[in-house]
Amino acid sequence: MISISNNSRLFILLALAFIISLTLTNFALAETPTTQTLSVSPTLFQMSVNPSQAWVSELRVTNVNDFDITIYPQVVNFAPLGESGRGDLIPVFTSETKGSTLAEWIKLDPVGVLVPKQETKTLSFSVNVPPTAAPGGHYAAILIGTKPPTAVTGKSQVQTAQFVTSLFFVRVAGDVTEKGIIREFRTTEKLLDTPHVTFELRFENEGNVHLQPQGDIVISNMWGEERGIIPINQQTHFGNVLPQSVRKFEFTWSGVASVFDIGRYKAIATLGYGEESKNFVTSTTYFWIVPIQQILITLIVMGFLIWLFTFAVRMYVRRMLTLAGIEPRTMYTEKTGAITAVRADKTVIIKRYRTVAAPVIIGLRELKKQLFSETNMRARMKVILQSFYRYRLLVGTVLGFFVVVFFVILFIQSVTKPDAPYSVTITNPDSSVTLSSEQIIYNDLEKTKTDTKGATTSEQNFAIKVINVSGITGQAARARLSLESAGYAVSEIGTDPTRIEEKSAIVYNGVPPKTVLEISKLLNNALPSASAEIDIDTVVIYVGTDIAED
Repeated sequence: MISISNNSRLFILLALAFIISLTLTNFALAETPTTQTLSVSPTLFQMSVNPSQAWVSELRVTNVNDFDITIYPQVVNFAPLGESGRGDLIPVFTSETKGSTLAEWIKLDPVGVLVPKQETKTLSFSVNVPPTAAPGGHYAAILIGTKPPTAVTGKSQVQTAQFVTSLFFVRVAGDVTEKGIIREFRTTEKLLDTPHVTFELRFENEGNVHLQPQGDIVISNMWGEERGIIPINQQTHFGNVLPQSVRKFEFTWSGVASVFDIGRYKAIATLGYGEESKNFVTSTTYFWIVPIQQILITLIVMGFLIWLFTFAVRMYVRRMLTLAGIEPRTMYTEKTGAITAVRADKTVIIKRYRTVAAPVIIGLRELKKQLFSETNMRARMKVILQSFYRYRLLVGTVLGFFVVVFFVILFIQSVTKPDAPYSVTITNPDSSVTLSSEQIIYNDLEKTKTDTKGATTSEQNFAIKVINVSGITGQAARARLSLESAGYAVSEIGTDPTRIEEKSAIVYNGVPPKTVLEISKLLNNALPSASAEIDIDTVVIYVGTDIAED
């Protein structure tokens, strides 16, 4: 029997108590939510006011978590921070600013507000513009934090594990100056081997009110054909440039890689701004696309063809001189600029060019004579092959010539094509957005055809994707407009530059055939086909040239 002393018992009890306390602490920490997600709407208030005017509105804060959260709103001033579009949140200094900042004009109850899980809470606020408010732009933000603000040396400061913001851009009427310039517009690289280039555009606001420059960048090749359009601030309320600040916009354009995409490209940025009157500024930059590897291969092939052509011409002349009874020793004289042939007694200068075809004529006569002298097809084929081998240099030169002509025609067709697919990436401080050429064209067409968009059918429980395989830019965008005018919702449009199809097709999986036939009628009776290779409850429409012609 084992005996335990009192000291040992005390030690064991203390150890057990310590282990239990650690377990309970870890359990409590595991039960405490560490990730808190909030959303606020609207995220931006833009308003024009007059001095002494009052304005009342509200915010909606949504708690999407599975637990309750107490929020603590606070008003701060907002100022630009760098050139990326980010802002600096500045606490209110009442004693220093004396009521001249927008944050001091916004009245909001800062006490903690409980937002139950999966619910939305409304926060009311008011904006009281003083009669002495300076004309121009004033900027502030309401922070919704998860911890109460604390006082630091008499100044309010926000302590938040997490917060969301709603921005306020207020324009006070009066002596307002709207003036902006494009400070810089350039590409990050001037020489590229693929059609993939990044643009940097720096817009400076020299006025006293915020500006939202809107416009586009048009890219064209050295033949003047358009190769891309980059929209700037056309589908957003953000992208504002605060007074006396510079904001940098960054875009990436990607075209279809091809050996024919060579030469000097031009990009023209055109921006409009202002509410009092519309002002425009432009800037131009250039860059080169030189696919070095493809060019080296092309030069090697072209050099070989030129050598082959020159060699074949010399051999042809030797054959022609032999037929004329002249010794085939040729040379080139700078004085006469002609090919000469030397006999034993004198030099003969070839001037009668009508006899140049003699070797070909004689060769064809020999071939005809040999063909008629043979009685079976096998022997005749052997004669033809021997004749091709005998004149292999001539045949190779002719074929090489036609290959060069073919590539020249293909090059001209490629560089003078009125449109080509491309994609654009718009870089934002928090995320980037990539748009295909079809999406950009769709956005442009939608602005002029807002009345044609019908109500989405309540029976649609499938996704529709439209892919352009016609080789004509914009056909997927136009097909989407046709479908939406009939009440269908399209989730995605794009293009496949590797395919050129004449017939349009509809590939579906898990969608009723009757519905697919209805869609087919809207698209020039495109051929439907069921396939298990695509996602369930999905319709993929491949737009061919037949819809484009229709």
